[in-house]
Amino acid sequence: MERMQAPEELLDKKERGGAADLLIAVTSPVDAEKLAGMGRSTFEELGSTTSGLRCVVAYPQSAGAPAELAMRDETPGLRFEPYTLSDGPPSVVPWLGSPAAFRAVESISSAVGATACVIVSPDLAAMDGATIQMLVDPVLQGRSDVCMPVYPSGPFDDLLNKSILSPLTRSLYGRRILFPVAPDFALSAHVLSALADATQYGIAGRRQEMVWPAVEASRVENRATQVHVAVRHEAQHEGLDLTTVLGGLLGALFGEMEGNASIWQRIRGSVAVPVMGTPAAMPAPREPVEVRPLLDSFRLGALNLPEVWSIILPPVTLLELKHLTRLAPEQFRIPDALWARIVYDFALAYRLHSISRSHILGALTPLYLGWVASYILEVGNAGQAAAEARLESLAQAFEAGKPYLLSRWRWPDRFNP
Repeated sequence: MERMQAPEELLDKKERGGAADLLIAVTSPVDAEKLAGMGRSTFEELGSTTSGLRCVVAYPQSAGAPAELAMRDETPGLRFEPYTLSDGPPSVVPWLGSPAAFRAVESISSAVGATACVIVSPDLAAMDGATIQMLVDPVLQGRSDVCMPVYPSGPFDDLLNKSILSPLTRSLYGRRILFPVAPDFALSAHVLSALADATQYGIAGRRQEMVWPAVEASRVENRATQVHVAVRHEAQHEGLDLTTVLGGLLGALFGEMEGNASIWQRIRGSVAVPVMGTPAAMPAPREPVEVRPLLDSFRLGALNLPEVWSIILPPVTLLELKHLTRLAPEQFRIPDALWARIVYDFALAYRLHSISRSHILGALTPLYLGWVASYILEVGNAGQAAAEARLESLAQAFEAGKPYLLSRWRWPDRFNP
């Protein structure tokens, strides 16, 4: 697929000396009227601290909508730029931009000569001057190539990220990024270009299903930072079940593992990524999910999926899972080392096409619910500090188990009982 060409009027502006310092982009469908109002307000806030700022706000044009809908603006230095997505597969989850959207955004960024780009979620929760400033300052000041957010997250929030996405990304790529699949982040122009190239041409002949800024942030030549932001994204799973969300995210990440194997196989351990700013106030404590239905789902999976699990998991893991099904609820715990091996084995099965990839990802759902039950039972009412210490132990277990992944990746026919 050819990279989307930038609009001619933007190219003309660049030839006349550049059109923008900052590009703010939404990569999923958004309410244009809401974006127009919040974009102007955000620009005014930014302009109060940065004189002469030039900003372009890019958003996907919905089919059949007038290009100038709600976007006429006479504010000096601010421009709204709609773009049309080329044909291609949608994002694996609706609130994260598709690769085609990032290619379109990169074309606009290149055309206007932007120094930095901030991607914001289509719910626009991060669309305010203070948040945009915190994300983009490290990039504009030349101190960072990728700036990822740290959201306020209670003990029972963001468990898919905490149980798999964050510890797996940390173990693979050696950078401790707390929210590697964040819907808001800032990039330098050259990193945005690299991401667009990766989505266009793929890695090792594969076309990417998702954009992974945290993976790009982990490359040796790129500097990464994190910043505390007072942003809360409400659950956006409406119309999607857990298996769809989990399968979409992990299928994309497992695909990236295959494409980037030559990179992550050389990395050992992890290093901290600087976190700037003051932690935002934690949300009101959320009551933990009732454990019994989670355990029932885990046991039902063990009853209905033994043949599938036996294709994916080695015998020693199957024995440990069988033992877990016999425990009383108050005794139920999934050890960190076991959970890390399970995730690694599913990644390997995905790579090998041991069975249908959709069946592989679906078979992980009851195991994930079992992990959630185990975590809730262990953390209980211990508080934020105890929950964070518990999750740090889990991340360390993923790192300690990486030799297991490497061994099975290189010699996939050899089980390690």
